[in-house]
Amino acid sequence: MTQSRTFKEKLIPIIAGVALVVATIIFITVPYALERHPWEPVAMATTVPNFHVN
Repeated sequence: MTQSRTFKEKLIPIIAGVALVVATIIFITVPYALERHPWEPVAMATTVPNFHVN
C-alpha cells in the first residue's frame, strides 16, 4: 500500500514551477525594460547641460 502525498508534498513542485516561470519572465523582461543588460554600464552624457535661473 502507498501513502497519499500530504498537502505540503504536493505544493512544493507547484511553487517551484511558478518560481521558474516568474524567473524566466523576469530574465526576459528586465533587459527589455532597461534597454540594456543589468551588468552593462549606463551610457552617460559627455557634457552636462548648463542651466541658469535668471
